[in-house]
Amino acid sequence: MLPTPILYDLKTGYPHLDIVPREQMTEIATRLFTQDRPVQYVGDMRGDRWTREHLAAWMTRTVGQAVTIHDVQMSAGAIIATDQLCRFLTRPGDIVLTEDPTFYFIVDKLRLNHVQVMGVPMQPDGVDLDALDAICRQYPGKVTMFYAIPTFHNPTGYSYSVEKRRGLLELAHRHGFTIVEDATYQPLYYREAPPPMIRALDPSSDRVISVGSFAKLLMPALRIGWIWATPQQVNDLLVYKTSTTSTFMSQLAGTFLAEGLFDAQLERVRGIYGRKHDLMMAALDQHAPSWLTWTKPHGGFFSWATLPEGMSATDALAAANACGVDFAEGRRAFVQPDDAPDNAMRLCFALLEDEAITRGVTQFAEALHTLHA
Repeated sequence: MLPTPILYDLKTGYPHLDIVPREQMTEIATRLFTQDRPVQYVGDMRGDRWTREHLAAWMTRTVGQAVTIHDVQMSAGAIIATDQLCRFLTRPGDIVLTEDPTFYFIVDKLRLNHVQVMGVPMQPDGVDLDALDAICRQYPGKVTMFYAIPTFHNPTGYSYSVEKRRGLLELAHRHGFTIVEDATYQPLYYREAPPPMIRALDPSSDRVISVGSFAKLLMPALRIGWIWATPQQVNDLLVYKTSTTSTFMSQLAGTFLAEGLFDAQLERVRGIYGRKHDLMMAALDQHAPSWLTWTKPHGGFFSWATLPEGMSATDALAAANACGVDFAEGRRAFVQPDDAPDNAMRLCFALLEDEAITRGVTQFAEALHTLHA
């Protein structure tokens, strides 16, 4: 018997292509093709200077402190930036900490740098600071980097409180590690703005380096992001950069900043994703079993659904697949998936069409009902 085709993909954490401002991009790209500079090799390993100038100006307006061109390096997205930072901050044998669970793909990327990756339990208001402190005390001088997604966390949807952000900063100073703050989802809020970036709470030190990306804000195929650090760190990072970023793609994004188009684009994107978030939450409220719990993040891409004790997400996935629905098993997002609990699921509301979200969540809920004894 042939397997049931997947009709409702609640698994894949891709942006919806409705966010792409195709007409504006077509017009800007046409203009850029008439010039020489956008189609030439980039001359500065830190990235296109013109784009960095306008990115720094936009960040100055939005992060609550002055950011200059010397504080910014362009990257080919947040994952590439994190990999570069790991090479810069660590040496083989060092310990890199992440939240547990975390963005599953980053763990293998970090391990390629011959470091030991250890997880720190994630809580609804941020990482467990006591557990983090205990690990640092157990391995004095070995913890050199902590990778964090403090706002609309992937996969849980949690956001750190201001208190947790300040507490994490205090531990970074006390134990001498650097926080790599993945701020990819920081601008993607649907109601109230989230707490300030951790980097913005500690402007005078070098204990936080932030990474961001245009992929989920303009177009995934841009593959353009940035690193926000101190001028000294930006310069030192060049040794660990393996390639430059595309001048053309950088200036395509930079034009949105330079011509004042980016803020309106952000509002449009928040509206698209916010509607999809609300549709998933409404469908779960209406159809999900009373024993299922899930997060309501009001930002980002993901909700973290948890089954009661004694139920298995592996069994739930098989039942959902039989109904044409797919989701991400939560245990795969843990640093040690074989030892992780098998009762959580990551649900993505960003990729599907609006109508498919409601139908898919309804089917997902029906699959769960069949599992409960």
